[in-house]
Amino acid sequence: MRFFKLIPHLAFISLLVLAIVGCEKNNTFISNAKLEKKLEGTWHMVPIFLTDPSTVDWVFEPGGNITILNSADTNFLEHGSWMASAHLIGSKVVISSLTDSTYNGKWLIVNLKNDRLQINIGYKNCPNGQSHCGTLQREFYR
Repeated sequence: MRFFKLIPHLAFISLLVLAIVGCEKNNTFISNAKLEKKLEGTWHMVPIFLTDPSTVDWVFEPGGNITILNSADTNFLEHGSWMASAHLIGSKVVISSLTDSTYNGKWLIVNLKNDRLQINIGYKNCPNGQSHCGTLQREFYR
């Protein structure tokens, strides 16, 4: 009889463990170090053919440096710094010290799975003196 009293407790603990494991796969319960490790490396930006057809690579280097390159000829475009932070309500990557202030700021990591990365940033103050601004989203693949 005592075993039957433990069944609800065991079920609750099992569901809790499954939830935590599942959330880590979705970057919800993940450490900053693991998040940074998943981001490190070269990411090829998916070109937006009508507005920005250029082929660009973002390289998240260990130690917090980021380099943006033209992938067609590997010409250096930008250099700055980055830092990742995992939160319960969404992981972020903060990019700073780039000459083009469009990319500086707190980017929300929308999706980070294996070879896919989606990030977006919402602007409260328009960068580069632009009169219209909103949300900028970038998608990458490895």
